[in-house]
Amino acid sequence: MAEENPSKDLPWAFHPLREQPLPEVKNTTWAKNRIDHFILAELEKNGLSPAPEADPRTLARRMSFDLIGLPPAAKIGGSPPTPIDYQSLIDELLASPHYGERWARHWLDLARYADVTESWSDAKSPAWLYRDWVIAAFNRDLSYDRFVIHQLANDLLPDSHPEDNAALGFIGLSPSYWKELQLPPEIISVTVAEEWEERMDAFGRTFLGLTL
Repeated sequence: MAEENPSKDLPWAFHPLREQPLPEVKNTTWAKNRIDHFILAELEKNGLSPAPEADPRTLARRMSFDLIGLPPAAKIGGSPPTPIDYQSLIDELLASPHYGERWARHWLDLARYADVTESWSDAKSPAWLYRDWVIAAFNRDLSYDRFVIHQLANDLLPDSHPEDNAALGFIGLSPSYWKELQLPPEIISVTVAEEWEERMDAFGRTFLGLTL
């Protein structure tokens, strides 16, 4: 009896990455990078051709809205179509503080960020500290592994800094349910378990793309 391979039934996301050979294309001058080859191959397979390249002003606007969510400076967006140093423009946009504001919002959606956290008490939650930390992390190009570690265990890191404690807001954004000492212990236990269940659900969806 042949040995079964359980991995063959796993969804594609659970398989290791493999180097994919570049597909053959007829137009050998259009592609500027590997991704372009795959796009062009699909276009040609469907009898389509790439659209003409947009003018410099249009490309500059696209880059600006994509990277910082704002229109480009007037000197670029309002000027006649002229050659642009795209690499310099990209570097300038990536160095903008608006870059972090633009892209951190996607992470904050995963972290279920809200200025007001559901709580049984009247205590004010300074959630904005976590928001600002995430924005700053994007702007200083913090590596993903450090980005994650700070949010899960900054208080346990030997080289942590007090200003990074705001990263623990990922856990602190969870709702806090009604708990008072006069309540029966079993009710408090269930309430605490529900709070941690929500945290684990957020962890699974954010870091694993799975429900736990």
